Amino acid sequence: MNKRGILPLLLCVLLVLTACGDKVGDSGGIVASETAVVYGGVLNLSMGQTDTLNPLLARDKTVRDVLFAVYEPLIAVTADQELKPVLAESWSFDENCASLTVKLKEGLLWHDGSQVLAKDVVYSVNTIKSDPDSPYAPLLRYVSAATEVNAYTVSFVLTRSYSQLAWSLYFPIIPLNAGDLTSVAIGTGPFMFESYNPGRSLTLARFDGYREGAAGFDKVVASVVRESISAASAFSTGGTNAIQGDIYDTNEFSVRDKYGVRRACGADFEYLGLNHRRPVFSSATVRSAVSSAIDREAVAGDGYGDSATAANLPFHPLSLSFTPSKSLTNFDIATARESLFYDGWTDRGDGVLSKELVEYEQTDEDGDIVDGRVEDVDLEFTLLVNRENPRRLLAADIVAGQLREAGFGVSVEELSYEDYLGRIRSGDFDAYIGGTVVGNLYDAEFLLGTDGEQNYFGYSSQYMDTALARVASSTGEGFTNGCAMVQEVFVREQPIVGLAFLDESLVLDKNIAGGTNPLFESPFGSVGKWFYNTDSNS
Repeated sequence: MNKRGILPLLLCVLLVLTACGDKVGDSGGIVASETAVVYGGVLNLSMGQTDTLNPLLARDKTVRDVLFAVYEPLIAVTADQELKPVLAESWSFDENCASLTVKLKEGLLWHDGSQVLAKDVVYSVNTIKSDPDSPYAPLLRYVSAATEVNAYTVSFVLTRSYSQLAWSLYFPIIPLNAGDLTSVAIGTGPFMFESYNPGRSLTLARFDGYREGAAGFDKVVASVVRESISAASAFSTGGTNAIQGDIYDTNEFSVRDKYGVRRACGADFEYLGLNHRRPVFSSATVRSAVSSAIDREAVAGDGYGDSATAANLPFHPLSLSFTPSKSLTNFDIATARESLFYDGWTDRGDGVLSKELVEYEQTDEDGDIVDGRVEDVDLEFTLLVNRENPRRLLAADIVAGQLREAGFGVSVEELSYEDYLGRIRSGDFDAYIGGTVVGNLYDAEFLLGTDGEQNYFGYSSQYMDTALARVASSTGEGFTNGCAMVQEVFVREQPIVGLAFLDESLVLDKNIAGGTNPLFESPFGSVGKWFYNTDSNS
């Protein structure tokens, strides 16, 4: 289980990387002079242990990253958040966004020379749906079936309106009856399977018949490593040419001239979950005051080691129809305290605010109160955090300190991940710092919907549910308006308090050049355009 976030089931990490100090060309990579370009040779990568080379079932993301050199999706999401047809030629929804029709490009070939057909897509979808543990299963949670319309057309039938399905079709397509894919693996990408030595290495060979031109390297050799420390060691000693990870884990390479580091805002979103069932957090005024009292830039810089991008909304800054002006709540402790005072909160004498709250009241037929009970409530709460996450521990201490200045009494409770998760799932908490994975979609129903599977904090709003439903059932202007509605309701009701998106990185040795900007699913999505650059100063 991933201990960085709470049930991070949804979309995989988004790497939209830009060069830091390197010249970037139209291809998104380092530009080398014509005389410096050297084709051929071996690109050395690393990947984790795996019991399968089926890209739809492999649990380890580093394995799936490498396999994107062999297999391709129907549709890719580019660095500038546009949909790029890969195996698909076109796609269209019905009027209610309850089904999506995808037409394949004709003439596409597998590495063995056979045609890519609709039945291959249907087989790939069924492979994912037959295994609930597939990393791509959440992408197809609203797909009831994929059917072959004709040899080059597939229909995705949905259980509900879902206008964003096209952004979920970045999973690899494998051929019908592909088998275990450990001895013979046939794809459509720039590299083809050569050999696999379990527990040791996977070797890929350039596919000279690739429709977009032959790759720059003759081979890709991915050595199997047991953990991220081993991957970093292999890279630092020159055993591999590239490593991916979050900025926190790869910061050591960013200060060395021999490496090129590309960093960007990733898709792991950290937030402060407030239990709406608790009287103190049932008020949007209090939740908004919490948001105003937090200096997210300080949290991102000092708490997350300057390896995060401050944010309030749980929508990636590069998401469609994202409104940057709503991404942050202005940090202003004075405003936070003022709003609390106007709401009836007063200092109890030790810097912590308190207020009389009506626990219940009974009225007569004229509306006059005839009975009731008033309870004194202090603006105090306990903030849960899992002790295995050092950055989150630092962030919790910073958040607690900032909130104390605004009149909150905050204590931090450190728990093992299992206890932490158990408390949150059972609703036995005041507040917690948690995380989830969001992508370039506006599919926030899992977190903000009344019945959302990660809505542990008891938020329920007909306005938010209506806005989320509009996003799911609309395209074009309706979709854009729905996105704006979601943001407006979020800012007004502050269901959770966003902190930051964790940054991601791709680190290359400076001999590697070419189109090194990745696609949505994999930092190695453009590996076919990489080559050696002898102009480097290494």
